[in-house]
Amino acid sequence: MGALIVLNAVLMGVQADFAARAVREGAEEPPFLRVMAQCFAAIFVLELALRLLGYGVGFFFMSGCSWNYFDLIVVTLQVFEEVTAIMAHSSQSTGFSFLRILRVLRLLRVLRLVRVLSTIQKLRTLVNSIGKTIPALLWTMVLLMLMIYTASICFTQVVADLAEGDPGSVAVGTAAHEYYGSVLGSMMSLYQAITGGLNWRTMSDSLLAQDSPLMALLLCLYVSFAVLAMLNVILLASRGARLDGAEHGRLEPLVSFLQASRVSHSTCPPLTCFIVNPEGGLKGK
Repeated sequence: MGALIVLNAVLMGVQADFAARAVREGAEEPPFLRVMAQCFAAIFVLELALRLLGYGVGFFFMSGCSWNYFDLIVVTLQVFEEVTAIMAHSSQSTGFSFLRILRVLRLLRVLRLVRVLSTIQKLRTLVNSIGKTIPALLWTMVLLMLMIYTASICFTQVVADLAEGDPGSVAVGTAAHEYYGSVLGSMMSLYQAITGGLNWRTMSDSLLAQDSPLMALLLCLYVSFAVLAMLNVILLASRGARLDGAEHGRLEPLVSFLQASRVSHSTCPPLTCFIVNPEGGLKGK
């Protein structure tokens, strides 16, 4: 099934390439590509139906059922796309709403690429690790935004005070107005300074042009703290969560096997043949 998902992803790329050519050259998509897409949709529907029959209600509650829900949504969207495409090509009086729905479904087809993750254990482990780091990443972003907001107020206020005697220095089009003309503008400039979107040297030069070497020094300290200190915080916060996600990925195959097989304690000696390794994973007893 993993190979079929990869082939379907290749087919999606070919279809997107033909769509781009159709706009430039007026070429039409070959019929066999549409037939292949319909065949893939039929195969995925059959595979999903067999899984539903095999697992029964457990399909929705077993360990790792989130992937089952994802597969169900993706396959449903794929079938709906194919049905909409057939209706759009067979009807000569197709309305604009039909074409709009078809375009949206073609954008959503990229979700099928994520199905590759559900078939390869190593990729699932990586996804679990990334998912575990998201809460820590969100709180780190909140802390970072608070720091940027505080610094932007400081820089915006100082530049405004320095320009009281020379309003032309912060006129529209000047570097000071571009970087520190408003709180939102300062926030964007300070964020770009620590993410590579803007050279902070040019921001420092605009402060020096305002006869404010102290603020230029504070900008250097801000960039140093944000890049060095905040980076270490992000790495430390995500390391523990990443290890938890990797550990969950190691145990998931065993749990899924036991739940899918409905194995009881009396007929499942393997449960007593494994103990948790303190260093992670399982080892024989």
